[in-house]
Parts: sequence; C-alpha cells; structure tokens
Amino acid sequence: MCDTAPIECSDAPETRPVRSWAKVLLVWGVLTALFAVFNLLYWPVYRKQAMTHPEAFVDYACTPPPQEARRVLREGIAQFNPPWDVPYLRLADLEKQAGNTDDALILEARAGFYGLLRQDPAPLEALAALAAKVSPQLGVVQAPEIAAGLSRATASLASALGLGTALDSWAPEAQIALFTLGGSVFSFDGAIGDTGVRAPVPLLVYSGGGMDNQRGAHILVGAADHAARQRGMHIVLLTPDTGAVLRTDRFDLWESTLEAERMLQFLTRAPEGCIGLFAVCD
Repeated sequence: MCDTAPIECSDAPETRPVRSWAKVLLVWGVLTALFAVFNLLYWPVYRKQAMTHPEAFVDYACTPPPQEARRVLREGIAQFNPPWDVPYLRLADLEKQAGNTDDALILEARAGFYGLLRQDPAPLEALAALAAKVSPQLGVVQAPEIAAGLSRATASLASALGLGTALDSWAPEAQIALFTLGGSVFSFDGAIGDTGVRAPVPLLVYSGGGMDNQRGAHILVGAADHAARQRGMHIVLLTPDTGAVLRTDRFDLWESTLEAERMLQFLTRAPEGCIGLFAVCD
C-alpha cells in the first residue's frame, strides 16, 4: 500500500500544467472566434460606408449601373474638381455610351489638361491646342466689358501654373477655355447658377492659393477689383437691380475665431435679395 502512494502523488504536478494550457487555448479560441465574427459583420458595412463617402466617388462609380455611375461621377467632379485624369476619362466613356459626344470631348480635354500640368514646365503648345479644341463647344460670347477682368484672372492663373506671362497673348476665347479645363464656370447670359437671378453688370470671381507668387483673389464688378492678395475670405455684396456695391470686407479666418464671428455678423446683416460674391485667398 505504501509503495503506491508516491506514484499517485507524482501525477498531480503533470496534470495541472496540461489543464492550465487547455484553459488558455480555450480562451484564445473564443477570442479568435469573436474577432472573426466581428470582422465578418463589420468590414462589409465599413467598406460600404467608405465607398459611399463623397471623396471616394471615383471608386464607388465602378460598381453601380452606368446611369448611376454617371450621376456619381458628375456630382463628384462638380464638388471636388479632382486634379487627375481618371474620373474625367471614366465619365467621358459613359457619356459616349449615352451619345453625349460634346460632353465627352470636354471631359477628355480636362483629363489631358491635368496630364499636361504634371509636366514641368507645362507644354504651352499642347495647352493651346487643348484650349482651341474645346472653345467651339463653350459658346464663348465676346464681351469687351470682361476683357480687363479676364486679363487679371488669367495673369493670376498663369502665375499659379508657373507659366509666367505666356497666357497674356492668348485670345479671350482661349483664356476662357483654359479656365474651363480647370473647372471654372462661366455664364455668358448673366445667369447666377439656378437662382433665377441675372447679374446686372459683368462679374468675375477668381480664387488662387499656393506660394506667394501664386496666391491671389479677384472680385471684379465691371472693371473695378474689390479683392487683393491679402489672406482670407473676400466678400462683396451687390444690389440685384443695378449691381451697385453695397459692402465689401475681408475676413482672415486663419488668424482667429473672432474673424469668423465677424464674418457671421457681416452675412447676417446682408440685405435680403442682394448678390454675394466670395473669393478665398490662401
């Protein structure tokens, strides 16, 4: 009887570690299973949310039917003006399929425009060729009243693109075409968006950012420029009937929150129905 006692006692130290490791493995197994289930449920939801985020519009446009993809690409381009060629080329293909050849032509030209800007320096002859290609589709109306404003805006654009004075000699139609390739909007009949209001005088708004030689803002009412190279949000308020300047101001929102509060007060006190012009210099 006494001979067997040591054998029974020697089993205890061997079984305890085995049982401890089994518990550890079980806990890790449960955690792994929970993590796997979480990922299976979470990642599809996360991916859907990420794909439908406005800034992911190019990737999202790969999945829906063509009509929906066209809508997504149009809205994304209008909102972000992305400075690379892929979204424009994708939308151009869809517009061709829908028979919108003029729209496709401009979109392909915009894709080419951003491709040329990646070269250093940008080739002027190729830019001029693109401008000439899209000019007929824009329906540009020659208006002597916008010549001075267009010239100033073009000088700012040329500086921002590192083109010096190369665009000064371009015809107004070509200058407007180049702005259009960069996402600018022109209304030659004076219509201000879809507000139903028409500008009573020629208006031109330009915002430019970057280094000191690129920074600038212009708000031209007729030939008078009411903005400058000073940093901030420049605002001009006009009467809707004659285009007379009611108020102008600049708000350096980078400087302090007090400037934001001052801008809020400025806009809150704006007369009802007035026309507001805004340009950012940063």
